[in-house]
Amino acid sequence: MKEKKDWQSYEELIHQIYKELEPVADVRMNDQILGLETQKQRQIDISIRSTIAGHEILMIVQAKNHKKPADIKIVGEFDSVIRDIRASKGILICSAGFTKTAKEYAKRLKIDLYTAHDASKVNWQTEIQIPVIKRSLTVEVKIQHHYVVMKPGAMDHMHLPFPEDAFNIFMEKWQKDDIPKNEGTHYLELNREDIQLNENLFPLKSGVSYTIKARHHFKFFVPTEYRGLRDYITEKFKPTFMAFNEPIPFLNDGTWKYLEAPEEISLNTLHLDIEILDVSMLKNKRLRLLWKEPE
Repeated sequence: MKEKKDWQSYEELIHQIYKELEPVADVRMNDQILGLETQKQRQIDISIRSTIAGHEILMIVQAKNHKKPADIKIVGEFDSVIRDIRASKGILICSAGFTKTAKEYAKRLKIDLYTAHDASKVNWQTEIQIPVIKRSLTVEVKIQHHYVVMKPGAMDHMHLPFPEDAFNIFMEKWQKDDIPKNEGTHYLELNREDIQLNENLFPLKSGVSYTIKARHHFKFFVPTEYRGLRDYITEKFKPTFMAFNEPIPFLNDGTWKYLEAPEEISLNTLHLDIEILDVSMLKNKRLRLLWKEPE
């Protein structure tokens, strides 16, 4: 069996990356598309077809595994292909980067420039540090029901169910980031019909009062495994796969920097947000990891 050439492996890496980036799109490698002006079949390294609001969108990717940066000639030739097949977007990827004139030309033509990286390939590795913000949140929750008695007469006891309905609504909104999460006391008003009470009681108002105390820490993690694209113009890295060789601790182990206020750090790149949630009505802490785009 013949060994794959470097350019073939590079195209396969980029094909894999875009299948991870666009899981619902039709991503093809070594596609053939008819040029409307030349009436010739154009060879496309990677094509990405998707539908947005009923419109067919075609993006094309050209991969160059070169030892020297791609120049303005390569950008111009790629632009002619984009125009010929009427692609919505063109993406040029070169392992050695791009010359200054190629970079400026591509910006004018609105062609994206990237380099593709894979930790398992020596030639395609890059230095990556992922900023991570850890938010340790302590939340004191109080369920509040205000009601009137529906039936007159003495009541020797009053049965109120465990406020599970109200708490579940609160947690669902918390997970969806639909309620405030900054420090302080907040109130979430609930619909009366969402709360099941005793038939003798009519809820006038129901809600959840919750008080948040927060501590923020920051550090950089270095991934041991990764795949993704680095934007050659903005220098931002977009991962499609990432793994770390160190666990993410619940407590400050001495390697985290304590932040007096989260606004101390302004992140202009993709970062990992760790939320450690300690709620008064839960026995165990909850951990949530989210990739967040620059604010």
